[in-house]
Amino acid sequence: MQLLHSTWFVVGSIFLINLPFGFWRARTRRFSGPWFAAIHLPVFLAIGIRILAGVRFVFSSLPFFVGAFFLGQSLGGVLAKDGFLKASAPPSPEASSAESATTTEPPSAAA
Repeated sequence: MQLLHSTWFVVGSIFLINLPFGFWRARTRRFSGPWFAAIHLPVFLAIGIRILAGVRFVFSSLPFFVGAFFLGQSLGGVLAKDGFLKASAPPSPEASSAESATTTEPPSAAA
């Protein structure tokens, strides 16, 4: 029973570790050095967590580990592309002046 609990702990940890790496991966150029690092660094972290938790390699648990890895990477990428942190960032001066220039123009009267 303890093995089952530690296996789910490792699956959850792999998912959570891959969220920021997926976020990072989505904001880098594809097939660049940082892109490969964002994909492969969490592999070593996942192996280390599995070893530290004492979870042995069993083929029946492999789909859960791989699934948690890809779900974490995918969700992190979605959060990066959907502007997860845009709401907390202050607006840039160029963006606010461009918005005000387009909204302050009076509508043209075509009579």
